[in-house]
Amino acid sequence: MKLTSRYEFRPRLGASLATLILLPVLLGLGFWQLDRAEQKQAMQAEFTASYNKPVLVLNDYQGRDDNAEQLRWRPVIISGQYTGAAYFLDNQVYRGEPGYRIYAPLKLSGSDDVVLVERDWQSLGSNRQLLPAIELPQREMHLQGRVVPTPATGIMLGEHRIQQMAEQRYRVQRIKPAELSNHSGTNLLPYVVRLDSARHAGDDRRAALNGFGSERHLGYAFQWFALAATLVIIYLSVNIKRRHQDHE
Repeated sequence: MKLTSRYEFRPRLGASLATLILLPVLLGLGFWQLDRAEQKQAMQAEFTASYNKPVLVLNDYQGRDDNAEQLRWRPVIISGQYTGAAYFLDNQVYRGEPGYRIYAPLKLSGSDDVVLVERDWQSLGSNRQLLPAIELPQREMHLQGRVVPTPATGIMLGEHRIQQMAEQRYRVQRIKPAELSNHSGTNLLPYVVRLDSARHAGDDRRAALNGFGSERHLGYAFQWFALAATLVIIYLSVNIKRRHQDHE
C-alpha cells in the first residue's frame, strides 16, 4: 500500500496476526471494565437511596419475612426481647485488633418472628478459650439500627461447626440466618439488623461506600484502551517503511 512518495505500508504476516488477535482482546477488556463501572454506579445509587430512606418500624412491616434485598441498608426500629442466645463471629478485625462480632436473636413484639441483631464488636482478649462476657437485657427493648449484609466469609475447610463455649454462647465462623434459625429453633428473618450503637457501624459504612469502586474500573478501562492504542501505533510503526528511491 502506497502512503506517500516516500513511505509505504508493507504489513508483515506475524505482526498482522498478533494484532488481529490482541486488539479485540484489549478492546473487549476495556469495554468490560466500563460495564463493570456502570454496574458499580448503579449499586452506589441503590445503596444511597436505601441508606437515605425514612426509618421503618420493622414490627409493623408486613413484608419483613421475604424482602431482604429491598430492605438492605434501610434504617429500622425494632421492638422485642432477646432470646438469651449469642453468637460470636470469629476472626473479625476492627482497627487492627482481632475480635468478635456479636449477634443475638431478638423476638419481635407481637410476632413469632425473630431477627438476628448485630450488637457490637468485642476484643478477642488474652484467652481464646473464653468468650468475652456480655449481658443481654431480659426486658422489652426498643432499638434502632440498619438492615445490613452478613459479613463475607473466607474459604472454609470442612463442615461449619457451631461451637458452644458456655451456656447459650456460641462461637461461629460464618453468619447465615437460615443456618442459625435451625440451630436456635426460632423463625429467624433472612437478614441482619446492625445496631447504630455498634462501634464498628461507621467503619462499615465507609467500607461499603469505598467497596463499590466505579472509579477503579474506569481507571482499568483507560489502561486497556491505552494498551490497545499503543498496540496499533507499534503495528503501524513496524510496518510502515521508507520507500527505496531509484537514483538516476
